[in-house]
Amino acid sequence: MVGVQDGFEGRDNEQVVDRVKFTDQTQESNLFKARLNLTPDQALQFTYLDTDISYNNVSDRRVTNPSDGSVRDGDEAWQQYGNAEAASQSIGLDYTFNPDSNWIDLEARVYRVSTDNERYTREGRPVITDGINMTEEAWRTGRCDQVPFPDNWQSECEAGLGSNAVTNITTYGLALENTARFTLGGVDGFRFNHGIEYFQDRGDSNTEYDRQGTAITMAENTLQPNGRRSIASAFGNLVWENDTWTLGGGLRYDYYRLKGDTRVPGVEWNYSTRQEQFDDYFSPDEQQMLRDMGLYDRYYNLNWFAPGWDPEYGYYEYEINNREDKLLPTLQAAYRPINWLELFASWGESWRPPALTESLMEGSHPGDPFAVMFPNPYAESETSRSWEVGFNTVFQDLLFDNDRLLSKVAYYDTRVDNYLITSMVNIMPGHVAGLGRTMFVNNQVPMNFRGIELELDYDARRWYTRLNYTHVLGGDQNFCQYARPLGSHYPRHDMPDEEGNYSEQHQWAIDNGYDSYEDYLDQQINCAVGGAAAQFGMNSARNVPMDRGSWVVGMRLFDEKLDMGTRLNYSAEGKPEDFDYAIWPSYTTWDLYASYRINQNVLLRASVENLRDQNYVTGYSDIFSRTYAPGRTAMAGVELQF
Repeated sequence: MVGVQDGFEGRDNEQVVDRVKFTDQTQESNLFKARLNLTPDQALQFTYLDTDISYNNVSDRRVTNPSDGSVRDGDEAWQQYGNAEAASQSIGLDYTFNPDSNWIDLEARVYRVSTDNERYTREGRPVITDGINMTEEAWRTGRCDQVPFPDNWQSECEAGLGSNAVTNITTYGLALENTARFTLGGVDGFRFNHGIEYFQDRGDSNTEYDRQGTAITMAENTLQPNGRRSIASAFGNLVWENDTWTLGGGLRYDYYRLKGDTRVPGVEWNYSTRQEQFDDYFSPDEQQMLRDMGLYDRYYNLNWFAPGWDPEYGYYEYEINNREDKLLPTLQAAYRPINWLELFASWGESWRPPALTESLMEGSHPGDPFAVMFPNPYAESETSRSWEVGFNTVFQDLLFDNDRLLSKVAYYDTRVDNYLITSMVNIMPGHVAGLGRTMFVNNQVPMNFRGIELELDYDARRWYTRLNYTHVLGGDQNFCQYARPLGSHYPRHDMPDEEGNYSEQHQWAIDNGYDSYEDYLDQQINCAVGGAAAQFGMNSARNVPMDRGSWVVGMRLFDEKLDMGTRLNYSAEGKPEDFDYAIWPSYTTWDLYASYRINQNVLLRASVENLRDQNYVTGYSDIFSRTYAPGRTAMAGVELQF
């Protein structure tokens, strides 16, 4: 295959890669359920699920050799940076109480979900300057012996470090809800679902560093959030339904809190007079020499020593304690004029508060010292408004006795405000440029997602087929973000000099309606659309999603004990509207599946996914990582019920 990165303008080299290396993965999962009927109307159910995965970490596709610019072909195009293990464990206890009463249909649940991730990443891509490995040079000459690393050698030193990062995110939650069914004003068909929910995410982590096996003590905690994120909710949904109509409305109240610690970049400004700068540069003996040569005044008045404000950059501990609440209404309606047709519509508001990773995560990206992630404690919650209209049909006894044909056609429209994007062009406090400084920031313009969904489901018991397809409408999204999400903290032009004079920039800002030049910088917004939005980084959402669909054909044999079939998966190509080539080429894959029920307690399952071993990139996946989908994958399992 030709390297996908080679489509960029100005690159004439063609890279030939016949396989993708370092993609092996081992996964083991276990599921256990136990149900105890306490009484005829009460039951407890215990659920346990765990998954362990081991895989290669940060397998990198290298197009060219940084030393001489030559193209890397074949196996040389791939480099493994380490290994990783992930373990997820979920434990839940459910209680149901459904007595002979229309007022009580109670469900309660407590749960705990824990995800542990340990990944070792050896030293990443070295810093190459004029063909010289500056990372190796920095470590060899002792420039990286002091911690923290010198500012002018930081990138070179960090590229030579390996890291072992251990992360744990644990979620504790509970839910309690009840459904009451009743008559109101002599009218039957009312039901009221109401309840409360609460969950808390807890993040904890530790990172250890080494240089070729030797431990290195570092203050940084790479890319790991430490904190707690909680959401408490109360909700109620009232629905009235009869044979012809369904009408409903609901209201949900959410309370969100984020509490944790992180480090944010900052700057302090210090004023230096001309004399102070001159004295720092020339020693008393050198100043006397200039006087003797008659050059003192000439050098003293050079622009080099002009008085002004100088920045002192650093990282500062930042304690986050954010709170927010929201009321979220919903409406729904359905009309059934005849027994085979239902028309429906729904509308609702929702939100998504920032996650731990979006607000607290900071540090260098594994294997790449140039990609630095910064936290954004000022990230705002996403809010959305969605509505949907469509119809369902149900037909029975069409071709055979007891067969059934279901169909659904729906149009959806969702508008999202403050959509969180991963931007790579953020200017840090006190700086004037920001390439490579990555953080989650809010899109300052709405994002719209619209499309049409089609579903068909025919079941004749002996055989069946299902078809679904989604056609996306609209075009590429507009992205606008504040150039300095953490604030400019750049008061240099708003501070008077020792004579009380302000700069031209300060006066320009005042004349144009800003409080100061710093205020002007704080309000600067950068915008782009489609392919031009690549500057914002790793956001597939900037492009219109591609069409997708699947088709299933199966049969049931031996008194329906054996269920077997095949599934076709299709994705259209995807790319920004102004691109000449597809970022996500179109693909079609085939799967096989089968299950056999030995008895009421034992079910055997088996499947083969991507039967033709197709090499493809999943549509709408991360543009930058170019993670190829798994090849031919065979799975088998046993389900035991007792």
